[in-house]
Amino acid sequence: MSLIAAAGDFAAQAQRGRMQLAAQEDMSVESVNGVVHVKAAKEIILNVDGTYVKLSGAGVEIGSRGGVLYRTAGVKGTGPAQMNLGGAAFAPKFVPYTTGCEVWRTHPGFVPPPAVPAPLPAQWQAPANTGAVASAPDAGGVAPSPLGDFFSRQSGGGVPASASAFSPFDGQPSSVDSGISKAKVTLNNPDDQQACVAPDPIKLVNAVPCDWKSTDLKADVSEHIEATLYWGRLDNRTPWKSKDGATWYRGGGSRDSNFEFAYSEQDKTITCTVRVMLVPMELFPVDARGNRELSAQLQSIPYESPVHYQLTPGATRKRIKMDYREAVGNDYDVAALRNRIEAVLNQGGYKLILDGCSKGAACGCRVKVNFKADLRVSIRGEPISGFREHVLIHLFPSILRADTSAWGEQQKMRDDQGGIHNLPRAHVEAHECGHYFNFPDEYYDQGGWLHESYINNEQIDFSLVDAKAGTPVWQGRSQSNLMGYGANLPFDQGRATLKPYYLEYVRRQFSLATNKLWRVGYDA
Repeated sequence: MSLIAAAGDFAAQAQRGRMQLAAQEDMSVESVNGVVHVKAAKEIILNVDGTYVKLSGAGVEIGSRGGVLYRTAGVKGTGPAQMNLGGAAFAPKFVPYTTGCEVWRTHPGFVPPPAVPAPLPAQWQAPANTGAVASAPDAGGVAPSPLGDFFSRQSGGGVPASASAFSPFDGQPSSVDSGISKAKVTLNNPDDQQACVAPDPIKLVNAVPCDWKSTDLKADVSEHIEATLYWGRLDNRTPWKSKDGATWYRGGGSRDSNFEFAYSEQDKTITCTVRVMLVPMELFPVDARGNRELSAQLQSIPYESPVHYQLTPGATRKRIKMDYREAVGNDYDVAALRNRIEAVLNQGGYKLILDGCSKGAACGCRVKVNFKADLRVSIRGEPISGFREHVLIHLFPSILRADTSAWGEQQKMRDDQGGIHNLPRAHVEAHECGHYFNFPDEYYDQGGWLHESYINNEQIDFSLVDAKAGTPVWQGRSQSNLMGYGANLPFDQGRATLKPYYLEYVRRQFSLATNKLWRVGYDA
């Protein structure tokens, strides 16, 4: 492309915006018979491989990892002096711009545009623009699992008006912490641009090297599970009611999820860590005077969320008391449990990849994502030095139904005749940690915390559940996924599945922190 004025002047102006010139190869700026003027209101920076010269009203700054060599007949100084070049008539004050990461367009849903004062008539009514009109100013709880809990403390809101019918891949990232510190990202490929569409996961191919860097990040963040209350259903889609049919139970709910979000530039890795304090507890029967029953058959009672959720340490209800234990069981291995949880959460090896890159799925701007569970045992809930928990968990000798505040050393089940039996170790704790990282449930039987997009007027939209089955979004029901029935899969029989969209909230958080739009990438 050539722009040539064979006679007369040539002017290029961005009267209310920025201007950028970039070339893959060499660039020349030359005046054949005159002078070249370069003017800025604040500063001019010349930069080559880290060496720089900065000119500003305060003076001249020169920096380099190397030396400064003067090849001249002499160096002399006089008193202060000043020169003021004439500027364009339309803009006595230029808009600053950068040629680093801002060459990439930012996502307007994440980054509010800068406030620009309306121009004066003299600035927008040019001779070639007579009759122009100035632009108008801008108008100004406890999560269940697996299989849910209808005793919800907190209700989430509906889908934002700006979101599509099936969030979380459209609309504003309202469920993540916008208060996290911003990273400084440098992306050095001006050919790449970003569009304003929230992206689906992408299948990765071999990466082409990409010149980019970011500052480290580390902060505790608070997110909000995108789930809400609804009228409960059983797995066969019939109403979830009491045995006499008189009471229709509520399902769903919502809660905040808190964890540590950290990015390491050296490792190009995001690490999300939930710090869990395990407090050994026990349930046991007491007599009318509150003393513990000593019957061998009634030494300890398995915790069951819908039955015992109201009990607190030292409290008694219906002659059942909850109290502290002085140790965990001899066979309870916290380190092994942590390894099992992290093996499930990190099985996909998924990454974040920059959206809109001209290299597509081969873009080398990509970040590994790890989930960690830092589990510590605290007798009687005493503080642990140097440890600030995100979640406090009551740990019982055995459990029939866990939730986000109660786990069991042994999983049990009740048969149709009321008998209680041991279950093999499953993925229940990894499922609960999924809630701590903001994941909704992918089942609805007896109160699962479905993604709010499936709820319409407090009813499950089963047509949407069916339509979205198998698509790369949170499912209404999954037989194998970790946040669905995969939570009950015995660990020795394989792992519950973890789909790429499980990184959706990490993707949103990193997009907010970097002012760049990222998408989830997965390998073949």
